[in-house]
Amino acid sequence: MNAVQSVNTPRLVVGAYVPTGYHWNKVEVGGNFSGPLHENASDLSALALDRAEGDHMANSIAVGIAFFGPGSSSGKHFTGCNVNTLTITATAGDVINFTIDFVGMYPPTDFSSSYEGIACAKLLTWDRLAIGHDGGDPAQSFTMTINNNLERQYNLDGGGDGYELYPIDITAGMREITGTIVMYAMSGMPDFGPGLTNVSVNVDGVMSFDIPALMHRPEGSAAPSSAATYALNFTSVCKV
Repeated sequence: MNAVQSVNTPRLVVGAYVPTGYHWNKVEVGGNFSGPLHENASDLSALALDRAEGDHMANSIAVGIAFFGPGSSSGKHFTGCNVNTLTITATAGDVINFTIDFVGMYPPTDFSSSYEGIACAKLLTWDRLAIGHDGGDPAQSFTMTINNNLERQYNLDGGGDGYELYPIDITAGMREITGTIVMYAMSGMPDFGPGLTNVSVNVDGVMSFDIPALMHRPEGSAAPSSAATYALNFTSVCKV
């Protein structure tokens, strides 16, 4: 997580062999995190899905980055961050993992007090993820990505407050939800074409919603000494 800014040195026709002009580029605040979900995690569905208006996210979050030292801690706060993308992955026999990408618009601030860190918590395992779908066979793995296609908005005449090159707003674009469910072919390879269906996702206490989705034609695979599986790819087509 960081506020990133670069400098540009355009090539000018001035009879010199070194750059003679420069300018600062716009500041982009953002970053990403990945890891396992745990029982005390916040409701990710509200952060990643809820819209206040057609082109804005309903919920933002303050992201803190802490640096721990002997007997003390310090760090930065990034306030007003919105979720750009969220990916949830789960495989039978493993923990449920996430990757989340944030977009922010404010300069980071220093921690005003010491940071205690994250309390010990039980990680969420594959049995805590429930998936509802049209397939009749058991699911072996699940991957889903929510993409809000966020865009930073900048303006002329920043106001002279020292933050002129930071964005003034974050707008949300067309939301895209895609995913894949890998099924164990207990009853053989299914024979059905693509169609509109409903995919429900529930991770205990962390996220729960239904996705009206277009299910693609199954893609089957098999290898020596391994079970036959097939993949159901889906794309959300209506409002969640």
